[in-house]
Amino acid sequence: MAGLSKDDIRFSLEIAREHGFSEVHLSDGGGEFTAELKAIPVAKASLPVAAASTVSVLQVKSAHVGFFRSANPALMLGDAVKPGQVVGSVETLGLLNDIESKVAGRITEIKVTDGDAVDFGKVLFTVEP
Repeated sequence: MAGLSKDDIRFSLEIAREHGFSEVHLSDGGGEFTAELKAIPVAKASLPVAAASTVSVLQVKSAHVGFFRSANPALMLGDAVKPGQVVGSVETLGLLNDIESKVAGRITEIKVTDGDAVDFGKVLFTVEP
């Protein structure tokens, strides 16, 4: 595994778990890495019963790797977003790729600022319906 670093493997496993994959296979020509992912049990007592039924948080995630660029005007806490609305861009190799919201609601958390490096799947905003 000359070309695969621990960080490459760790990142691949995190993305695979996040997207529900059950197996990961990496190859760099000099070696291979394969892992079978088991479901991780979630503690049911992590949220109080009343909170579990009322908490509903949606996320707007990056579909690209690069540098985040704020929308003009930049979104603020409490702003309303709707599906299809451009909430920012990710600059990749000098090209701007629009990030569109797939959810509707109000911005409750802004997790990036203009110029931040982002990976595929990074949460940019949390939205409450």
